[in-house]
Amino acid sequence: MFVKKLSNQGELFRKRWENEFASALSASQKKKIYMDQFLWHAFSYEKLPCLQGEQAIQAFEQQIMNDCYLLFEHDERVLQLSK
Repeated sequence: MFVKKLSNQGELFRKRWENEFASALSASQKKKIYMDQFLWHAFSYEKLPCLQGEQAIQAFEQQIMNDCYLLFEHDERVLQLSK
């Protein structure tokens, strides 16, 4: 596995994530669930549908896995993981 550090890309990737997964939520909804603190609140507050448990694991394992991006909350670092 190869790891590449992408400096000063955190905000860009978090916005891309938000546009991809949470665009259906209004600014007011995002504020109520503290999405500015943690992006996954869109799912943990059950505002968006998602798979859980074994179904989620199976769906994840069936994905074609190329690059993976690791984002840090409140940090500008992004790590790109590649095979």
